Amino acid sequence: MSETHCVFCNGKIPPELDVCRDHLALVQGFSGVEEHHIEGRRNSRDVVIQPVSIHAVFNSKMNRWPESLRTPSKNPLLKIARHLQVMRDSAAWFLSATDRDVDWLIALGLTMERKHGSEWWREKRIADLDVGGES
Repeated sequence: MSETHCVFCNGKIPPELDVCRDHLALVQGFSGVEEHHIEGRRNSRDVVIQPVSIHAVFNSKMNRWPESLRTPSKNPLLKIARHLQVMRDSAAWFLSATDRDVDWLIALGLTMERKHGSEWWREKRIADLDVGGES
């Protein structure tokens, strides 16, 4: 299956669409953001504001939670498990979202070296980043 990208933001989208869910909502006159009940609507009133596309990802993950986490309960161990599940889902999404960023930074770093030399940042007056003893 070929990969397609949103005409507005270049984000990955299903091949049958021209725009991502976020931009589709805006084109249709919606805000492009939604309230996400981080532990499920039945378990908590706590919400965060998320772009439509990210909200859809988290809802999909939440729908695959065990029934014991989706069902309201005062059991403290299930509450802790629910909190940990939210953190695990968030971390998994964040890490998957960084794949593209890492690839982009590598490509940009190598391009800058080819065009401006091996220490291009010094000419641009960007401070050295001392990471793990590297210079």
